[in-house]
Amino acid sequence: MSSQHPINNVRAMPEVEVPPRSLRPTPVAEVEGGWCIEFIDSPVSRPAYLSGLRRNNTGLIPVWNTDHLQAIRISREEDAIKIADGLGGHRVAYHEWG
Repeated sequence: MSSQHPINNVRAMPEVEVPPRSLRPTPVAEVEGGWCIEFIDSPVSRPAYLSGLRRNNTGLIPVWNTDHLQAIRISREEDAIKIADGLGGHRVAYHEWG
């Protein structure tokens, strides 16, 4: 039986060279863009955005919210236009978040 303790057989990890902060890539803030449906009767300066759909006893009704972070974001303009027309002809506008 060996008198050597198992921990003595562990090799040290090689040193890892970390580049100086000035050479590290700078994270870039991502900007998300999308088309939103705005309630036709809301002011352009403070629009109400489509933020969801709610079911009632007659079907689905749109939910509107003035918080742009709650807005449904649609990637294609033509899809946003189809939805806006289906909801009764609301405005469609491009927005960016980031």
